Amino acid sequence: MSIGIAMSGGGARGIAHIGVLHALNENGIYPDHVSGSSAGSIIAALYCYGYTPKEILELSHKKAFLKIFKIGFLNKGLTDLTYLRDFLKSHIDFNGLNQPKIKLHVCVSNINSGRFEIISDGNFIEPLLASCALPLLFKPVIINGNIYVDGGLLNNLPVEPLLTLCEKIIGSSVSPHEERMELKGKRA
Repeated sequence: MSIGIAMSGGGARGIAHIGVLHALNENGIYPDHVSGSSAGSIIAALYCYGYTPKEILELSHKKAFLKIFKIGFLNKGLTDLTYLRDFLKSHIDFNGLNQPKIKLHVCVSNINSGRFEIISDGNFIEPLLASCALPLLFKPVIINGNIYVDGGLLNNLPVEPLLTLCEKIIGSSVSPHEERMELKGKRA
């Protein structure tokens, strides 16, 4: 049975995705596909690269991780994602991500088209940066002539790539702005 996990954006709350992965792994549940927006895309990339939830948690306590979204304004009033780029390059071999054991899907918002896109192959460094480029705070990322920003802007919980690829889908939303849904059905 193919299992997919979708991880939302949510800033610093994205660290909670590590707990979800840990609980699933502890119960013998390992995904075949992981999709993510914004902070969720970073946790997803680390996990797909082969880091365990415990190792990702340990990384999150390091000074380098705490600096990845450090504000350092450029002359145009926006900050770039240099610290995030440096962190990702020092912890992930992006050439190796083209053939991961766990398939990665990164959600980005395309400003040119006004639609979200899912990037599932190629070099993930630019899509990961774009997925975290919160408008008005971070400089947009240009990929193939298109302008991209935070994936969570247009799709904060990217389940779409998982719908046709997975029999079971697990959503991990850490955003306080998500609409709460009441599940109805029979109790066991």
